Amino acid sequence: MVSKEEREEVVVTSFLQFLSNLGAPFTLVERPDQIQEDLKTFKSLTTDALIRREIQGESRYIAVDVMALALPSENLIYGILADKTEEILVEHNLILEFKSYVFIEMSMLREVFKFISNQINENPLGGTAKLDNRVEITWIVGESPEGEDRFQLKLGMLKLGPAALWEQVRDENFQPLNKKAGDCGQAARAQVEGVPYILLLDSIGNGEIRQGTHFLSQFPETYSRGVLAALGGNISRVGAIFLLMKTHVWESLYISTELEELLQD
Repeated sequence: MVSKEEREEVVVTSFLQFLSNLGAPFTLVERPDQIQEDLKTFKSLTTDALIRREIQGESRYIAVDVMALALPSENLIYGILADKTEEILVEHNLILEFKSYVFIEMSMLREVFKFISNQINENPLGGTAKLDNRVEITWIVGESPEGEDRFQLKLGMLKLGPAALWEQVRDENFQPLNKKAGDCGQAARAQVEGVPYILLLDSIGNGEIRQGTHFLSQFPETYSRGVLAALGGNISRVGAIFLLMKTHVWESLYISTELEELLQD
């Protein structure tokens, strides 16, 4: 599994290619959130990227942020399980493939972890085992993979939400969206610097998980409705919102007149 920073880099690179295909080539200037203030083009900018385009001899800048669409907290169980099993996997130099055929409740975590630990301790050189009809694991000696890759999720069930999909998008992403676009967020800092702000939403998530909740949606209109409902008046600080779909296609969810002109000039 790639790190947050690596994933952000992939998303920004993909977006730059998308803009180039539209006939609006931009280049990456810097990653403001990763450099010291005295090295920044705009001192107070804290976004994931600053991009630039030359138009009639003038440099036009855009601040870009990446945000992964949030999962409900109860669906983060696989990450918790991966963290808990990392020590024993490292100890035996193992790679473990994990499949669950039911949703793993938090109350099951101890039982599942104990099952994994016992199976590995009994057969430290590898094997396959099942926990009822709920969980199946396969483990083998690995060739020193990265730590986060030792626990490999091959199948995982996520809990479905009861509300309409656009409402799930709104509710699950309300806090992170407004943290970025609120009066103390990255969009506000870009506004102070006079730099338009674009938010890139990454819906690809973890492709190894059988997705539920808002990931069921195939239509950008569903995401747009939920995201705009979540942002409310804070949309005034956002120049545009683009969504990277699971098909790796970019969709525009919102674009202001200012950004529309800049991206089309």
